[in-house]
Amino acid sequence: MDLYEVYKQFPVLQKTIGCNKLIYLDNAATTQKPLSVINALADYYKKSNANVYRSGHFLARKAQKEFDKARRLFLEFVNGTNVGQVVFTKNATEAINAVIMGIVYKKLFRGEDLADKVVVTTYAEHNSNLLPYLRLQKLGVKIKIVGLQQDGAIDYKELEEFIAECRKEILLVGVNHVSNVTGNITDIERIAELMRKSHVVWLLDAAQSIAHLPIDVKKLGLDYLVFSGHKMYAPMGIGGVYIKADRLEDLDSYIIGGGTVDRVTDSKMVYKSGSEFLIGGTPNVGGAVGLAEAISFINNIGRAFLQNHFKDLIERSLDHVEKLISKWKGTLHYIGAQDSKRKSGVFSFYIRGFTELDPVRYFDEEGIAVRGGKHCAHLLHQYLKIPYTLRASYAVYNTPSDIDTFFEVLDAYLSVIKD
Repeated sequence: MDLYEVYKQFPVLQKTIGCNKLIYLDNAATTQKPLSVINALADYYKKSNANVYRSGHFLARKAQKEFDKARRLFLEFVNGTNVGQVVFTKNATEAINAVIMGIVYKKLFRGEDLADKVVVTTYAEHNSNLLPYLRLQKLGVKIKIVGLQQDGAIDYKELEEFIAECRKEILLVGVNHVSNVTGNITDIERIAELMRKSHVVWLLDAAQSIAHLPIDVKKLGLDYLVFSGHKMYAPMGIGGVYIKADRLEDLDSYIIGGGTVDRVTDSKMVYKSGSEFLIGGTPNVGGAVGLAEAISFINNIGRAFLQNHFKDLIERSLDHVEKLISKWKGTLHYIGAQDSKRKSGVFSFYIRGFTELDPVRYFDEEGIAVRGGKHCAHLLHQYLKIPYTLRASYAVYNTPSDIDTFFEVLDAYLSVIKD
């Protein structure tokens, strides 16, 4: 696969910003969409638009076939065929809420006391994998937030010690695969082995990893995997949760309504079998069609190309980081692992003495899209004792030249503000 051929498939990247070629490095927020995905979405609305699992006419059958294809492709993508099911949601945020509230509703409706229960997460999490758990404190649920190592990686020893001590009280352990701030890759094999031995239920937030890191839910024994389509080249408004088959009985409906029940009387309702009961209402069929095309796009590129490409970008970036940190010691602070094997394509920095918007504006004038702020990871920034980070995040279409230009502009910006 030729990188330039990949790059040409993304129409928005052909834009210029002023006199500069657009360099898009805000992929942790959302990725751009290839023309194949844009066309698939448009074709669905032109030729196949109908509701699914409700009508028997031609268009409905065609739409349902496309929707089921998206489910099948995603399960194949994470090796979840025959071991679990996927429920489509708006995004990873809704998926996490569906899981934890599905667990809680089930226990509350059974009359179980939640006061002795614990949810475990870490300081490295996005708010989406934190706030749904913190809210449960109003129901008496306790929250354990695991600390971090010096480079922002999860403190695995602390996690292991807590689970050994309190495993019987744990409702769920929720961790990210890749931090959206540090770019650190979680050792999910180590966590999977811990959960397996401890018989603890766990959820993996794969929003930042699903597009470029292989995930095998069967091998990991994952109970729940959540993702957002818009961070893997699919449209916004589609995401989902993979659910291990034997976990379905642990959940009640999160959004109950049309499409969730088989029978209803004035005093009773019977849920549909499988996973259809979890979220009611008309699903985003067009988004699912776009997701299927995005998965095909990733598959066509190939995992080997993705891994080698990201390896090159990450190693190149770490070389730049080492030089700039040495040059601008005391002003520029790098946040994240310095080992390329534990690092994804997210690079964040704190520039002491300046607000988060100052460097973003400077980069924007050079045609480079980056992000400044807390990135919906408030606790992580508190833990690291920094007010914000400047973040560059990579995708398959980013080139070595993009990375070189980013670090050249960062160096130039630091020169300007230090004059």
